Amino acid sequence: MARPATAAVRLLTGEREPVRLATTTNIALYGLQAIDGVAAEVGDRVLVKNQADASQNGIYTASEGQWFRAADARTARTMQKGTTVHVAEGTANGGKTFVFNMLDPVIGDTAISIGFYQSDDMISDVNDAVAAGVSSIGAAADSGVAEVQAAGAPIVAAAEAARDAAIAAAATVPSTYPATFSAFKAVDTTAHVTAYFDGSNWDWTLGDFSAQIAADTVGGLYVKANAVAATVGAWRRAAPVGLLQLDWFGSIHDGAGSGNNAANDAALAAAKALLDVEDTAGRHWGLVIPPGKLDYSVMPNFAANDRQIFGLGECRLKNNGTAESMFLDAGAAAGSVRNMRVTGLIMESNTGATDGFRIRGVHISEFEINVRGAGTGATAFKINFGVCNTFKFRCSVNDGPFVGAKPAVGISVTSRDGTTGTDYASYNLFTKPVIEGVTDGISINCAQGNQFVGGTSEANSGTGLIFSANAKWNKIKDVDFEVNTTRDILLNGTENIIEDCDTLLQIFVASGDGNRIRGGSHKGIVIDTPCNDTILENPVFNRLGGGSLSEAGIRTRGKAFNFGTKAWVEFDTFASALKPTTSDGAALGSTALQWSDLFLAGGGVINWATGNYTVTHSTGKLTFSGGIKTGAGTTTVATHQFTPGAFLSAGADGAWEYDGVGLYFYMQAAGRQVITARQIATVQGSTVALSNSSTAAQNIFAAANDTLTVRRLRPIASGLVWHSTPERLRTRPHSGSAERRPSHRAIIRLTRHRRPPRHSLLHRCFGLPRRQRLYLPRPLRQSPPTSSLRASSA
Repeated sequence: MARPATAAVRLLTGEREPVRLATTTNIALYGLQAIDGVAAEVGDRVLVKNQADASQNGIYTASEGQWFRAADARTARTMQKGTTVHVAEGTANGGKTFVFNMLDPVIGDTAISIGFYQSDDMISDVNDAVAAGVSSIGAAADSGVAEVQAAGAPIVAAAEAARDAAIAAAATVPSTYPATFSAFKAVDTTAHVTAYFDGSNWDWTLGDFSAQIAADTVGGLYVKANAVAATVGAWRRAAPVGLLQLDWFGSIHDGAGSGNNAANDAALAAAKALLDVEDTAGRHWGLVIPPGKLDYSVMPNFAANDRQIFGLGECRLKNNGTAESMFLDAGAAAGSVRNMRVTGLIMESNTGATDGFRIRGVHISEFEINVRGAGTGATAFKINFGVCNTFKFRCSVNDGPFVGAKPAVGISVTSRDGTTGTDYASYNLFTKPVIEGVTDGISINCAQGNQFVGGTSEANSGTGLIFSANAKWNKIKDVDFEVNTTRDILLNGTENIIEDCDTLLQIFVASGDGNRIRGGSHKGIVIDTPCNDTILENPVFNRLGGGSLSEAGIRTRGKAFNFGTKAWVEFDTFASALKPTTSDGAALGSTALQWSDLFLAGGGVINWATGNYTVTHSTGKLTFSGGIKTGAGTTTVATHQFTPGAFLSAGADGAWEYDGVGLYFYMQAAGRQVITARQIATVQGSTVALSNSSTAAQNIFAAANDTLTVRRLRPIASGLVWHSTPERLRTRPHSGSAERRPSHRAIIRLTRHRRPPRHSLLHRCFGLPRRQRLYLPRPLRQSPPTSSLRASSA
């Protein structure tokens, strides 16, 4: 029969675009698979009509991933009662037309019934019969009405018989409907090659199926006929090649509890055994687990190359046994499998079990698992020697109370045996892990090159992330750590990287070389003494913003800040403080190991005892907040700005000291008595006087032609005045002024005083002969009031 050629015709007739295939049993709406004996291809239109959940029935587009409803069959109007669709190919359904039987269905909610309508063969037979009858009637018309009636009766009867035969042939329904498993096995295969049992069509298939029948002990996919040897043939469920459904093997998903353990343990074992047999035949099969809660006590090891396990809907697996909830194991000592895919499973446990989900020796595979509990002291996710896998793990108390015990560790990444440095877990990718409410969030040990990107480890009663000594080259990026009790990150190992992570508690770098903390917002970082080459790049502190934090910045443990023989720390942007654990509790360097140079920025300040004494830099000058002192034999040339401050302690022989008030020398000449703390200058307001702390200055010694430069000359002793103007000065005993006579230079003439010799100040200080004169040159008018006093012969 010719099919309608245009969309307009299909719209008028209530017919959908033809489909390539139609299902014969319930299928997983995911991935490419065989439909009615034909392998589906990407883009094929498939009529899905046998789903266990009838609301899923309809027209779909085949895909390597999730299947979606076809664009012309997504609404109630396009799947209205009476709508028909033709099937192009298939062993059972090719050439048939099916009809939708529901009025105003709600897509995704209403159970959609799709029934057989007609077949191409039936229509052709009827048309041929009618055409033959019409032709015979026309030929007999000339013979009269009687002849027409006589000729027409058998023709009509033949046409009706042909129509009935065509309808019966087109239906091709199973020829028998056994009610029990025993009755099904007893079906006569010489009389019946199709049967309907356990909600599916079954085909009698010739071949040696002895291995499959031996593995399939519950008859999920293969059933042996009583009268025929398994080496000759077997009944085979009309199912897509590549996927098994666990409920075919008698599994129960009602969550009734441990009473279902036996049935579900048998179903899991049979499905696993059949998968292993089919895999050896070169077909890589997978397992589909229906929605609901599956109680069991023994989970088989499903590890195998190219194997897939899919959970549909909310697929909860409740472990009532004592082992791992699921363990994909390639071997304790050696061995590996690859290219597995396990997704859509929710693992629950009990306190007497062990880990929630575990792999060993599985590589280049994909896993998407939610663990909602584990055994006491066990791990939610444990990876023993996995390489280049992709994980999307979730274990969160926010999904509801843990079923079983709170896991001791959220994710554990380690070697094959979990303790030694052989067969490391390497180069795995963890995308957006969510670990919340366990004891320790993430543990990385005997692992290298693994990456965690995004996600969170928070609200854990221990530490958010732990690197052990055998962890190296691992990278944690964009992971949020907060509300952990002990600390957010404990870092050991070699060359691990923490990048752009946010922490709310301490990061403790306990040991190891070359670890790096790059970016992120943090509260505190502690670097312990065994660490070498720890690198900090652009850390931002005070995560909460505003106010002060008790552990803000970076601090070190112990008495010394020691980075080891390859020591260096890099601060690109450092917005807080480098400080010891306690005040006066640590040193930069030690007596054995010293730093070579200290570089400070312009305007830097060295601050002792919270401002008790400071040295402040400005351009070309250091400003000291108090007195200064140099040691014996020290030669110092500098410009100092002095401010009165605390008096310094007595110095050694040859030292000088300024206490903000007086300038002192300490010396002991050979063969002479000790001269202690001889004060040579005091500050009196804005003047400087040569004096003792309590009496006038005793002696000033100067060699011939030496120059003494002073600023702002003022009276410095009774009986002598030095004035800042360039005029001749002479001594006047007991006088505070001097005669002024115009001259080009000021001459001080020393004369004997009537008072005792102790009043001859300059004579005694300079050791001059009586008649020797002192000349004070006239300064330039625009110069500061500075004069030079030199000795010359009168």
